Amino acid sequence: MCIIFNYAGKHYNNNQNRKVSVMPLNDYIKYLTQQITSYIDTPAKEKKEQKVKNKDESPVYLNRWLGVLPFAFKVAKKKTN
Repeated sequence: MCIIFNYAGKHYNNNQNRKVSVMPLNDYIKYLTQQITSYIDTPAKEKKEQKVKNKDESPVYLNRWLGVLPFAFKVAKKKTN
């Protein structure tokens, strides 16, 4: 599968020949810079606390054992309702 980007911020999938809209490059660079600067500005103590908090949260075992399938079924069920 080959994806080609053009200057308008859209990419074309050669296998399906349809347009898919994506975030323009300038907006994406702006978003990345904001994320990086917010990470750099965060004190080390807060980063460690967040890391410990994320490790303490237990994972969803259905996803861990069976992968993405339970999530896909849940999303499909919500779309049909």
